Parts: sequence; structure tokens; C-alpha cells
Amino acid sequence: MRKDGAGLRTALKRVRITARGRVQGVGFRPTFCRALTDHGCGGSIRNTPEGVVLEAEGEASVIEDLVRNFRSMAPPRAEVLELDVEEVEPVGESSFKIAESSAEGRSLLPIPPDLATCEECLRELCCPEDRRHRYPFNTCTACGPRFTITRSVPFDRISNSMDEFPPCALCTREYGDSADRRFHAQTISCPRCGPRLSMLNAEGKKLDRPLDRAAEMLKAGKMLAVKGIGGFHLACDATSDEAVGELRRRKKRPYKPLAIMVRGIEECRSICKVNHFQEEVLLSAQSPIVLLKKRSSCGVSEAVAPGLRDLGVMLPYTPLHYLLFRHEDMPLALVMTSCNRAEEPISTTEEAVLNELSDIVDDVLTHDRQIVNRCDDSVVATFGGRLLLVRRSRGYVPEPILMRRSGPPALAVGAMLKNTFAMTSGRRVFLSQHIGDVSDADNAAHFARSFERFSQLLRLDPQVVVCDMHPDYPTTAFARELSDRRGLELLQVQHHHAHIASCLAENGSEGPVIGVSMDGSGYGEDGAVWGGEFLVADLQGYTRRCHLEYVPMAGGEQAVLHTERMALAHLAHALGPDRALSRMEPLMGKECCRLALQVMEKPRFSPLTSSCGRLFDAVSALLGIRKRITYRGQAACELEACCDAEEKGAYDFDYDGESILLEGTFRGICEDLDASRPRQVIAARFHNTVARIILETCVRMRDETGIGEVALSGGVMQNRHLLGLAVPALRARGFEVLLQTAVPPNDGGICLGQAACALARFGSSSRG
Repeated sequence: MRKDGAGLRTALKRVRITARGRVQGVGFRPTFCRALTDHGCGGSIRNTPEGVVLEAEGEASVIEDLVRNFRSMAPPRAEVLELDVEEVEPVGESSFKIAESSAEGRSLLPIPPDLATCEECLRELCCPEDRRHRYPFNTCTACGPRFTITRSVPFDRISNSMDEFPPCALCTREYGDSADRRFHAQTISCPRCGPRLSMLNAEGKKLDRPLDRAAEMLKAGKMLAVKGIGGFHLACDATSDEAVGELRRRKKRPYKPLAIMVRGIEECRSICKVNHFQEEVLLSAQSPIVLLKKRSSCGVSEAVAPGLRDLGVMLPYTPLHYLLFRHEDMPLALVMTSCNRAEEPISTTEEAVLNELSDIVDDVLTHDRQIVNRCDDSVVATFGGRLLLVRRSRGYVPEPILMRRSGPPALAVGAMLKNTFAMTSGRRVFLSQHIGDVSDADNAAHFARSFERFSQLLRLDPQVVVCDMHPDYPTTAFARELSDRRGLELLQVQHHHAHIASCLAENGSEGPVIGVSMDGSGYGEDGAVWGGEFLVADLQGYTRRCHLEYVPMAGGEQAVLHTERMALAHLAHALGPDRALSRMEPLMGKECCRLALQVMEKPRFSPLTSSCGRLFDAVSALLGIRKRITYRGQAACELEACCDAEEKGAYDFDYDGESILLEGTFRGICEDLDASRPRQVIAARFHNTVARIILETCVRMRDETGIGEVALSGGVMQNRHLLGLAVPALRARGFEVLLQTAVPPNDGGICLGQAACALARFGSSSRG
């Protein structure tokens, strides 16, 4: 009991609350410390590896209000995923404090992702009277680097790379002042005590006036390496054809689209068509690259995204970015692409830039805050008022995805391309940042280092390791070696089953569903290359019910790069070799056609494929859009961009047992070509046909199985034109359609599906 102001005794109550989720590094402890002090409560709040633990004691009505309104009391950039409340005996505490963090216990990786600069920090940055005016590393409890600077948990200054910058007296005073917005801000610093910018030329010599010189370089059309939060960007003037062309020449990246950063949301509106939801995503704390439809005569060089309708656009998300754009006469948009060579990891040190990229970079704008965890920018699209992730990395990692089942700790190693891996802890699945193509040695090393880092942060030793069925994936070899060395349970999950399982997992479903899994390639149980699959699937297993018909891939991987080979293969299969030759000889040459047809007859060199991705490649080549690719998905992306959105026609197709036959489709395409119909019309009719295939096959499968839920996954499901046709058509026929928002439908989400299958196999159902 405690006496109130009138001397009356009031009933006391004490609770212990454990909050898990995004609760560290976002001002969580200071917010609750202020609120509970104002309400006259006693107790403490501390960071632990598991989350934030709060003990509060006070009048029963106040404590009950605290428990009832806990989530709404959290700061704006916090997210409470789980809350445990336990009533304990009052001990008579009358003051509330932030207690010293605990490093004991299991880790649930409660580190927030990196957070874009908040409005308050921007205001200080632009205010000449503020002591942090023009300070490139201005942060507070609500913004700044988090995951990329973290060495260990919990998230305290001593455990991140800001510990190399001891706070000055003024910063120390702010840190300890409960009324200050930087109260217990673990990244607090200022121009007196914080990181410093420096400018280096290509020989590594320091230059004066780093920020001014960087702006001058960009305005002069030079190539500048800029150290960001998770790695270096390669920057140049996005409005200059000459600058963008020179960047492409140096980087040997002739067509792959480049991301741009624009000065602000108004400039973004002048360049692209932006709806309200897209604006929210651009301005969010995650601040990803957002794919937006560009306006005609938008002022950005056509060389930024040749052959595409979309631009990948992001807004400044660090003070340094804002300061660059505040220079007079700066371009309204800068290319901000990963500073690396093709398919290699993004560079994180100036030494790596100077030693390995000196032929690409003119000067280097850097600083002395260490990047602990490499992390590329995230890329997202939007569809129907929801996110469609293309690359899940900065801003989203390492936030977990909660599952319905709990199980032993598992490592899911993902696929080979667009690789991410996942680790499970109870019901949580933690996905790594984007790793990339692990057939590249540097990316394979990045994978191994990131796995060790996550293991340390989570304090987990996996008991189960999950991989793809492909015998030649580097990730499969890694999983087998780890399983053998540590005596772990090994689970292999078929590629397209993992795609559907990832869609089920993030939608909180266990199936069964009709799974439509369409992508470029995945190892099939019959040894063929699958990729146009209709499955009946749950998290325990699947049955393959229908697929696109098999055609040979002339030369295997060469058919991926030379899409004209897939056009020849589909035409030869559908219409016969003679008609295929007459159609393709003008595009390929007579000798190339005949050699390719000969190679197709040798199964050892031309594996069979049901790939929908290769089907898109074939049509792109047949229409003369893209005969050879320089990046994955190029032919399909350019085919999508070519579509006439008003065209409603479609081509024929048929069924033969489990196979979907495309003779009518290719006959119709050839007839339209002979009739000189615009390729925009033909591209649209092909997309309409694929949408019809999806709809009619799902209807057939529902008639056979009674299943009315459809899960769409695989890289082809990033095609928003196709989604815009298939999803409404499925819903109009009474299907419930599951799409992906939390992870990409491409191979970047495979590891979630693998992890979900492991938990279904070895775990137990849980709602807690």
C-alpha cells in the first residue's frame, strides 16, 4: 500500500512485461521511462537479448492502463510482436529508471533495421543555429543505422561501431536527460565527437572540403563512390546521358536498370507517377527503392532503365544524402547503384573501393564509422495497395517473420541466385540480408560470414539444416558439409514446393492449397528443369498435378543467356523443326539454327524444362525484343514493358494429361507476326494467355480436389501486368488468392519456405 496526497492508502500493483519485436534502438526505453515517471510509478526497464523487460509498480488502475495500452504507448518506429505480462509482488519502489542492459539469456535478435532520418533530425540539419547544423551523421532514438553497425546484442553503444566515438560532454548530458529526445540514444554524436567525412582521390590521397568537392564532382559528371549505411554507392548525375553512359561502360553493365535517388517527394512526382501508397513507402522508415512508372520527358536519362517503363527510385535516407542534394545546382536525381562489379558483394571499405574498383571510381566520399554488416538497398514494387518485395535487405532485415509453429533451431540456406538464408528461433524466422549469386566466390564468402554473424547474434546452433534438392547448388554443398560436420538433421525441399511454402508461411496458412509456382528454373524430382508448376501443396509436402510442357534447353545454361534458342526450341516442339527454322533463321542465322537443333537432340547437353521464365524468354526473342540477355530476367521484363494494356485477345492452348500444350499459342503468335500486328499487341495477348492458363488450370484442379485457395509464387509473380490479369480473374471465380508481401516471391524468399517446411516437419503447433 502507498499513501496518496490526502494520506489515504492506495492499492499497489506490480507487473513484469517482456516485449519482443522492434523494441531496441527505437526510443522504447526512454518513452516508457518518461511515461511511467509522469504517472508516479516505480520500477525499471532494460534491454536484454530476448527483448525489453519492464517492471512497473504503482496504483492498480495506472498499471492496468499500462498493460491495456502498452502497444499504443510505444514510440512510432517500434513494433511489438509479442508481449508477456506477469503480475509480481510489489517491492515498494517509487522511482522509475532505465537499468543497465543484460547480456544474459537467449537472443531473439531484437535489433531494429536501419531507419531513415527522421523529421526532427532533418530540421536540426537545416537549422544554422543548431549545433548539429550540416552534421552528416545526425541521428536520435528514432533514426539512423542499427543492424549495419551492430556487433552483438542487446543494442547498446558498447556493442556497435559507434563505441569508437566517445560522446562529448554535451552529448553525454543529452543522453542522460529524460526530457531530451536523445535520452539513451545509442548512436548519439555531434560534430565534436562523432564520425568524420573525408574525400579521397583514386590514389587514396585525402582532399579538402569533402562534401563540397563531392557535389562539384557529381555536377561535373564524374563517378563518385559514396559510403552509405550498408555499403558504398556508385553515384553520378542521373540526368546526364554522358555520365550514365560512362558509368555503364566502366561497370560493364550495358542494360541492367540503375537505381536513382531524387532530392525529395516533389521531384519524385515530376519524374514518375506516384500514388498515395507509393508515397508512403518512399517516405517510410525503411526508405526502399520503389519501382515507379516514369513520365515521358521526365528529365532522367533514358540510359538509366533502357527498355523499361519503370524507374527504381528512392529518397535520401541519411543526413549525408540530404546534404549532397542541398548544394546549389545539384541535379534533381543521382544514380545510386551498388558500388561493386557485376554479381559481387557491395563494397564496405574505402580500401576495397580503391584497390578493386579504381578503374570505375574517380573519387571516394567516405567516413570513419565502420560498416559491420554489409547490406544492400531493398527494392520493392506495389500491387493492389500492398508491397511486392523484389529484394529484402536494408530497412527490413533483421525483422523476423512469425510462424504458427515453434520448433528446434534450423538453418535454411536458400537457393543459388538472389540468395538469402534464414535461421529459426522458436516461432521466429530471421531472414538474412540479400546475398546474391552464391556461385560467385566472393558472394559465397559473404554467405558464410553472414551465417556466422547471425549465429552469434541469435546465439543459436542449428539442429536442422534445410537446402534445395539441386545437387550442384553451392548452398546444397554447404548444407551437406555442415550437416556431416555437426551431425545435424538434413532436410531437402524441392524448389517450387519451397516457393509455395514461403507464400503459405507469410500468410499464416498451412494448406493445402493449389500452388502456382512459376519461375526460371528449379531442380525437379525427375531430373528436369521445372518452372511452370501447378501443385497441390501444404507445408508437409506436395503433389505435382500439372505443368507447362517440356521443351529442350539447347546448350543448357546457354539457352538462358541466348533467348533465341528457347524461341527455336518452343517453335520446333509446337510447330515442327522446318517451321521453326524458317521463322528463326532471319533472327539467328541458318548455321546457328541448325547447330541448336542438333544440340537439342542430345539430352546430356539440352535438359528438358517446363520453365515459365524460359517461355517468356522465347516469346521476347520471337518478337525481336531481346535475343540475348545481359542480366537475369531482362527479356521477360522488357516483354512486360512492351504490353498494350488495352488489348484483350489471347491465344489457344490445350491439355494432355499433366502437360499444358502451347501449340496453339505459338501458332497464334506466328500468325500475328505474319499479319504485321504490333508487338505490343502480341506481347499483351501472350500475357493474357498465361493468365488464362493459370485460371483454367486452377479451376480444373479445384474440380478435382475441392481446394479453393490458390498461392502464387516464383519470380514470374513479380510481373505486375500478369498479376493484374490473373488475380482478379481468380477472385471472380471464387478463389481465395494468397500473395507475398513479407518476402520476395523470387528466390530471395525460398529460405522462408524451407524454414517453414522444417518447422512443420520437426516442430509443434503454437499460437503463443
